[in-house]
Amino acid sequence: MDLEKLINRCLTYHLSNHQLLDLMYSGFRPNHSTETALIATTDNISMILDRGDTTALILLHLSAAFNNI
Repeated sequence: MDLEKLINRCLTYHLSNHQLLDLMYSGFRPNHSTETALIATTDNISMILDRGDTTALILLHLSAAFNNI
């Protein structure tokens, strides 16, 4: 096992074991994907609108910004 995988495994274990990650955090977690995040976001927006409240969703696409670095 290389060093990067070992650090990743230890860090993931520590964060999960001490409940330091939000339940809805999807990045780099097993059984979580962009679908999971999209479903959670859609559900949150639906609940807010059902209550009659107003909500806004702002999306920022940064991948092109890193092409210049």
